[in-house]
Amino acid sequence: MFKVDDGVHWINRGTSAAAAHVAGAVALFLQQSPHMTPAAVRRVLTQRAQRDSYTGTVPNATWGSGKLDLISSTAAVGDVTAGTFELSSVHPNPTRGAAAFDFTLPSEVERNGATPVLRVLDLSGREVALLRGQSSAGPQRLVWNGMTSGG
Repeated sequence: MFKVDDGVHWINRGTSAAAAHVAGAVALFLQQSPHMTPAAVRRVLTQRAQRDSYTGTVPNATWGSGKLDLISSTAAVGDVTAGTFELSSVHPNPTRGAAAFDFTLPSEVERNGATPVLRVLDLSGREVALLRGQSSAGPQRLVWNGMTSGG
């Protein structure tokens, strides 16, 4: 177990914690694509694993293929029915203060004048905050101060 720089949060590691998270990820993949084979699931998990200075060269005995990353890369935005919406991992994570959402909007958003909206939800699915972006294609950053919409 490692203590995070904020002095409050801890990072668990090991097969017991990892197994539960990966099983949940596999359940999400199978919910979207019920006929995925075990080989396809392994391939998706491996391809989507994040690598950084902590993981080093992967695969290895400590990090396996890397850090589990389940951020979706496609979604509809506003009135747009197709296009690529790229959302990076929220950072810093964990945090006791502000959190930044970096994302890239497709050119269809600008043409249709749609305003991107990011909804922050709690674990029960209730909306906590609503963040509005700009209706222009390309990279954007929205910062959430951690406050609910009601203050």
